[in-house]
Amino acid sequence: MDRELLKDLDKNIVRKIEEKIGKIDEKFIESYYKFNRLDFIENVCLCLNDKRVKKNINEILSDQILLRTTYNENSINFYVDDQIISSISSPAIIFYMLKLLDPKEGNKILEIGSGVGYTSALLSYLIKNGHIFTIEINDTLFEKLKENIKRFNLQNVYAEKGDGGYGMVDFAPYDRILVSCTVADITSFWVEQLKEGGKIVAPLSTRGYQVIVELEKVKDDKLEGKIHKHVHFFPLKGNFSIVSHYSYYEKSLKSLKKIIEENAELNTQLSNMFEKFSKEEIDDFLFYLSINDQNFITYYPLEGFQKNVCYGIFVRTRGSGIALMQNKKVYFWGNEEAIKIFNRRLDDFIKEGKPKMSDYTLKVFPGNKEYLKTDNEILIYRKSSITVFSK
Repeated sequence: MDRELLKDLDKNIVRKIEEKIGKIDEKFIESYYKFNRLDFIENVCLCLNDKRVKKNINEILSDQILLRTTYNENSINFYVDDQIISSISSPAIIFYMLKLLDPKEGNKILEIGSGVGYTSALLSYLIKNGHIFTIEINDTLFEKLKENIKRFNLQNVYAEKGDGGYGMVDFAPYDRILVSCTVADITSFWVEQLKEGGKIVAPLSTRGYQVIVELEKVKDDKLEGKIHKHVHFFPLKGNFSIVSHYSYYEKSLKSLKKIIEENAELNTQLSNMFEKFSKEEIDDFLFYLSINDQNFITYYPLEGFQKNVCYGIFVRTRGSGIALMQNKKVYFWGNEEAIKIFNRRLDDFIKEGKPKMSDYTLKVFPGNKEYLKTDNEILIYRKSSITVFSK
């Protein structure tokens, strides 16, 4: 292994982290250098020519080209078994979420979706004499997590195998809750297990579109907070899984894949418009579309990778129709109502001054309570909560 190359890559990654999320505390940087992501996994799943390729860690470490391809500011995907893929998120996203979480020495922190324990290790270093309680549902990942806790001597990390949607009630209440997988609900169990004044940071999915939310518990059953940037995480598994509700995957929608790739037509006018949009403006529009229209969908051509993800409108009444954006190009097929809805929502977005997702605030209430919304509020009913977006 080329240790000097690895050292240079690490310096570059830290520089990229601060370019993307701003200056971070020296303690965060220390934690980054203390733990190498590649030490937590046994293989890497690369996407080469639109195909998944599996490489073991020794292959990666002995080949400079593969090492540079794998070990950078991007996330690292790996095989859990022959079918299931997981990942360690990009360092910039991990440290952005940790920055929002603001962990303090002595804190008691609940982590949902441990994976192989990389983020648990960072938290373990950051809170010193505090405690991390982390939960993972996958058998193979849980065994690897336990192995890594022992390997890195993470004495203040306690792991359980289970459904993260229910939290870990035996050790509640918690000062912080970090959710390391995308969720369609801020579950009532997390709210109950969080101290008043405590924080939850999570990738929240609305109809498949994921954004980081930062929430503070202001009352027994109420959270308030902010929306941050668009992200792409693997979904929470278990009774609060989002896959069947909000996202569409190749394995379950083969016909949609065929329509998009073989039959959909390019809308030149809309595509030309989006060529003039910045990446941030497109993210803001897709967030706007996701919370404002129940026909919004997210479609992943290759599960586990962000490449060529489609977002848009899927009409399923009076004849199916789609209007989807993929890499600034807009494609449509079938019922024209889909492209009309897409156009109308884009016009509204522009008329409202292209609102940023960061302009919105978010409130979370129990789903079993009545909520009377005002004109400027958007309500999304979820499995155990109501989320209220307003600006």
